[in-house]
Amino acid sequence: MPTTSSTAASYRTNTLRIKPDRADGRVLDEVGDRVSALWNSGNWICRQAFLAKSGVPGYTQLCADLNSSVDYRRLPSDIAQEVLKKLCEAWRSFFALRQAWSAAGGTGDKPGLPGYRKHKDGTRPTDWIPIKHPRSYQISTWTVQLVLPSDLRRQGAGRLSVPYRGLLRWKGQNGRAEIMREPGRRRWHLTVAVERTEAEKDERTWIRAAAVDLGVRVLASLSVEGQAGARHFSGREVLKDFDAWGRAIATEQNQLAKQGLKGSARLSELHRIRWARVAHAWEALAAEIVRWCRRHQVGTVFLGYPKNIRRDRRYGSSTWNERIHTFWGFDKALRILEKHLRRARIQPERVGERGTSSTCVADPNPAAKTHEVVRSPRHLLRCKTCGRVLHSDQAGSRNLLRFFKPSVRWDGSEAGPWTATGAWDGHRWSLSTNPTAVPSTLLAAVERCRESSFL
Repeated sequence: MPTTSSTAASYRTNTLRIKPDRADGRVLDEVGDRVSALWNSGNWICRQAFLAKSGVPGYTQLCADLNSSVDYRRLPSDIAQEVLKKLCEAWRSFFALRQAWSAAGGTGDKPGLPGYRKHKDGTRPTDWIPIKHPRSYQISTWTVQLVLPSDLRRQGAGRLSVPYRGLLRWKGQNGRAEIMREPGRRRWHLTVAVERTEAEKDERTWIRAAAVDLGVRVLASLSVEGQAGARHFSGREVLKDFDAWGRAIATEQNQLAKQGLKGSARLSELHRIRWARVAHAWEALAAEIVRWCRRHQVGTVFLGYPKNIRRDRRYGSSTWNERIHTFWGFDKALRILEKHLRRARIQPERVGERGTSSTCVADPNPAAKTHEVVRSPRHLLRCKTCGRVLHSDQAGSRNLLRFFKPSVRWDGSEAGPWTATGAWDGHRWSLSTNPTAVPSTLLAAVERCRESSFL
């Protein structure tokens, strides 16, 4: 239920990279193995109850059933209880998905039961340690202290002390935490839920709005209310890097196929690196967008959400299908953009973008599309009614603003097709120093359009 209190709590997450030495790493692996053992014990009880149709036990019942078991006793109480709580959350999620699947008439994939924590060779994963309460961990200036089982404690020390890297971005009351290891590499991370009060201070009082239209060749087009120029971020170099790592992945898959294998640690690492490099580009892109929005005192950013745009649609060559369906993870990209905007106390809003790239920005009635437009070539939007020619992504971001903030108008000096395009060099986005400069390719295209029969 929403609350009207001015001190309503909001939650954020601090993430730190902890750096255990070899001995401390073995201790974390042992604790993670015990976590998996307790999960499997509790999950076996839940599965048997589900198959017997006797009702899956809840958190309180599971704690009572397993309180005297060896798997429970081998862990500190805050870790053991959090493992069972996470297991109960997994079962509640399963029942919710099953109910939604039944309501949809049984179409689509049937939800599966929560699985056991085990590898194909029978070993248990050791990459996850949940912690229920901050009394079982402590974050000091340089180290993280974690309560250990009694048999793993060293003489004179009841806690494991591990150095960390990173900053505590959010201040507030710490809640439950998780220690996780990245798949395919030996990097440990601690994530801590932080409860913050006075949530209304997270949003600025700026009233100007902006809009972002996502794409592939142009990763993002940014238009700001009252600004004639738009900011484009070219995806050319990011795509080249993505394709290069894709070829390395294909080579590794061919080698594995010759050996009769489907996966390997190297293949997992290649997939992780490929997405990490794409995510790095999006993180830097989001930082540039935030910097530009703060310069113009933007309080709200409308993010175009291309929902269902890829469903049941083919994009020609297999290369573009892989790019669209693998590289263009728009939900992941939007989460990165939303994270950076919220950190800057700018309110992000996901909105539908249907029709924004195929509607003239000067059309007085965009719902009826009274202006006749042509997209030829596809990246240019040409209006036969008013004669405007501009980039289709720029039209998309401007129409997003116009649709969801009706007071915005794109006429006069603000209606020009001026854009500043940023290029990715592998580390940062280098934008044009003159935001009103018109790219020569766009000028040439506009001249060709004026000479054609379309205008």
